[in-house]
Amino acid sequence: MVEFRILGPLEVVDGRALPLGGGKRGALLASLLVRANSVVATDRLIDDLWGEQPPVNAKASLHNTVSQLRQLLGHDVLEMRPPGYVLRVAPDQLDSSCFELLRRRAVGESPDDRADTLQEALYLWRGDALVDFAYEDFAQAEIMRLAEMRVVTLEDLCAVRLELGEGPELVAELEALVAEYPYRERLRRLLMLALYRSGRAVDAIRVFVRWQARLRDEWDMEPGRDIQRTASDIREHDPALDDSAYVHADVRERIHASPSEAPIGRIQVEIMRVALGYPDELDRLTGAEAAALVERIDRDWDGWPKAGTGKANRPKPRSAFQGRGQAGGGAPGAPMRQSEF
Repeated sequence: MVEFRILGPLEVVDGRALPLGGGKRGALLASLLVRANSVVATDRLIDDLWGEQPPVNAKASLHNTVSQLRQLLGHDVLEMRPPGYVLRVAPDQLDSSCFELLRRRAVGESPDDRADTLQEALYLWRGDALVDFAYEDFAQAEIMRLAEMRVVTLEDLCAVRLELGEGPELVAELEALVAEYPYRERLRRLLMLALYRSGRAVDAIRVFVRWQARLRDEWDMEPGRDIQRTASDIREHDPALDDSAYVHADVRERIHASPSEAPIGRIQVEIMRVALGYPDELDRLTGAEAAALVERIDRDWDGWPKAGTGKANRPKPRSAFQGRGQAGGGAPGAPMRQSEF
């Protein structure tokens, strides 16, 4: 059975690694994989491979590249289907699908089994997703979606390990994760718990104080309610901190709408997740608040950030949430301010 791997450099394995070669063949396969089992129009593929200035013989070149892939993968895997082509991939043939299946399986498991399953899911990663195509437009949405799922899985694994009684063993790992993902408030809260359970209450409070100062300085906002509550509990040496279930105190209501509120669509939620990269704050909004944020973004945001955007070209972090009609943008991973609602 042919296996496709995109959680790292692109690979195709059928008992052994199949030679993809460089250039357009790999790019074509990647473009089809991010839309696996869906028909991709010829014009879309040409745009993915050559951009705004395709060669005169682009259709012929695409046809030749498709033929090469079909010889490598089999005609039953890559089918011609008007107005283009479709790549047939079963869930267990694509590593990103296997990753998502393992994440879903972990939800209903016991803490011990959940830790093993989440670790198994993370073992599938060999580097950044679609790293060979980090600057290709067709790959951006999938790169960002998978990157977000990966860090949430890391958070979930750290949480369940804390639930199982770990503490000192996790401190160094969580410190490294906080350094890598500096705007993930949940990671900071987990680090505070790990430090406290290691007998380092002062260091745990120091994590909170530095986070609070950073938010005030960079974003003119306060930390979230959950991490504030944890900091307060640590200062008071609340016995609840030693309860294994305390780690899940940050589980919030998902976005919902009461009968008096207009519902928010799943697509809008995902747009905000990709654009803002900060689901912890997003999850605590009601349907009306989230809908208001969508409207604010639509009105004030003049460009969506892409993976690989250089620092110099990134929009100013606060401007997307300032007053009506002001131009600007947001930075990936930036927290949202509840006072905007």
